Amino acid sequence: MFIVLNGIPYSFNDAMSFKIAQKSETGTWLLYVQLAVNAELNQGLTLIEMPAEFFKDLGNDVQTSYFGTWQETLRAQQMLENQDYNSAIDLLVPLWEHKNQIIPLIQLTIAGDLLFARCLVDPQNPQNQELWKFCNKQKSFKQKLLGNLRVKAAYLALIENDVPAAEQLMNSADQFISPSRGEKIFEEKLISAIKNA
Repeated sequence: MFIVLNGIPYSFNDAMSFKIAQKSETGTWLLYVQLAVNAELNQGLTLIEMPAEFFKDLGNDVQTSYFGTWQETLRAQQMLENQDYNSAIDLLVPLWEHKNQIIPLIQLTIAGDLLFARCLVDPQNPQNQELWKFCNKQKSFKQKLLGNLRVKAAYLALIENDVPAAEQLMNSADQFISPSRGEKIFEEKLISAIKNA
């Protein structure tokens, strides 16, 4: 049943993604990038090891399309991996301002990555509480994913100043999962940044 329904371009699924990608040359390129990045992550590469062309700025016209928003979050995550937190914030803030035009799963990625970056360089920002509340309301934020652990640990350590709770969470990282080998390495690097902050 799932396989059959996933092929009908009715809601957000693979068939809808393919339909959206076919509408423009940019959409087709971004679908290619998404597939290529996922393949590279499965091979154990992280974002900073991938071709620079995957992270080129395509302009504001794609920011609220599914593929465009996904690519913008990808660019922000590469900045996070490079420890360029301020540039990541600059990229994520406009996306967050247009969150109502973005699918919920990507909203959570934006909120979590923006909160993570702010924990490291702008922990007093009043918007951090809004981002934290948003993340905690999302069911997927409760999943045992390394990305969720990273955001929670950063918040606990750098905003709540509850270092013991953050350390306990980070020490349980082996109980959390990551969708690919590359993402696991990426998340471990970012978790190390919390420990070194």
